[in-house]
Amino acid sequence: MHVMAMHSSFRPYKCRSCDFQDYRKPGMRKHCILTHGEDMDPVDISNDVKRAEWDSVMRRCFPEFGYRTGFLIESKPAPLLTPEASS
Repeated sequence: MHVMAMHSSFRPYKCRSCDFQDYRKPGMRKHCILTHGEDMDPVDISNDVKRAEWDSVMRRCFPEFGYRTGFLIESKPAPLLTPEASS
């Protein structure tokens, strides 16, 4: 997940005071405190196209993580069979 976020051009959070964007809300808030001297909620600038692109990569590259963490909520994959489950 970290690799996908770091190397993706998708930055869903934008600073309210300047053009800075980040892929994580905590990083965005840190920017606001250090740069502007106040803790501000960032603007969510994601749109349906970018969200679909993110979901597609998540589904293809990190499906188990996506469903486990709630990033992906529809069309859950079949559970993996383990030796204990098949007995």
